[in-house]
Amino acid sequence: MNDKDFDLNIVNRFFRHDYHDRGLMKWQGFYLSDHTAALNQQKVHDQQQYPAKPQQSLTIIGQILATAYTQNQAVNLQLNTVD
Repeated sequence: MNDKDFDLNIVNRFFRHDYHDRGLMKWQGFYLSDHTAALNQQKVHDQQQYPAKPQQSLTIIGQILATAYTQNQAVNLQLNTVD
């Protein structure tokens, strides 16, 4: 193809009407086995280093947050996640 055959209008029309980008979906297949193994190993390490603590009631959580807020202290949170 040379510059005489190139038409930018065709390219623009293709991207406007024909091409549908799947966003991040197309990147999900590019995880290498080494990468997934490292992620799994990191997950196991984090679970061993930071074991899950029992869930607290909303009353206790509110008291801790109020005390931390008034005394300008940092608070550590644990997400309630399902694996």
